[in-house]
Amino acid sequence: MRKSYPHKVPATVADLIGLWPSTRACAEAVFGDGAQEHQPRDWGKRGSIPPQHISGFVEAAQAAGFKIVTHKLVADIIAAERGARRRPAKKIAGCK
Repeated sequence: MRKSYPHKVPATVADLIGLWPSTRACAEAVFGDGAQEHQPRDWGKRGSIPPQHISGFVEAAQAAGFKIVTHKLVADIIAAERGARRRPAKKIAGCK
C-alpha cells in the first residue's frame, strides 16, 4: 500500500462502497445517469457485488482515483465475506 493512500485498505464490500461520499455517488460512477442508489447499498448489506458489475465497479473506482481497488482485491473481499457467512456455528455444550 502506498503511504499517500488516504483511506484504510477496504476489507468489506461496504468499505469498498464507502470509498465514495455516498451510495448515490457510487451508483452514478458505476452505472451513469439514472443509477439506482439502492444497488450499491444492497451490495454492501449482502457483502457481494454481482459478477456482471464487478468490472464496471473496478473501472469506476480506478477512474475516481481509488487505485487500490483492483479485480483481485474485490474478488478477495467477496470470497472472505462469503467464507465468513458459511462458517459453521459453534457447538453448544450439552447439545447434539
